[in-house]
Amino acid sequence: MKLLLDMSVLLWWLTDSLKLSPNHRRAIADHANEVFISAATLWEISIRMAESQVELPDGFLELCEAQGFRTLPITPEHAWELRQLPAGPTDPFDRMLITQAKSEGLLLVTSDRAILDYYVGVLAG
Repeated sequence: MKLLLDMSVLLWWLTDSLKLSPNHRRAIADHANEVFISAATLWEISIRMAESQVELPDGFLELCEAQGFRTLPITPEHAWELRQLPAGPTDPFDRMLITQAKSEGLLLVTSDRAILDYYVGVLAG
């Protein structure tokens, strides 16, 4: 499987939080799966760090790399595909993750039930 982690799942994985579901934990730990982190997620984390909502070590990117996670850039095609999503309350970072998951054939690993309304492949928690 090819997995795309949302921000909460990524942070829960890296901090070994009990909030991460056993199903998500197994899928991320399975070395047969490719795990991706979107540039949108890194952007969201950077904003939250600047607002003192999240604290992470300076070596955060290296930590992600050491986990074997791959980064997924935001392409012009991803940005253009956003127009295909129906309007809704979902935040812009989630909207980009939905678009990237659809465009790249990835399962979105999230605990956000609102994302289910967008008919994207989601790994249930």
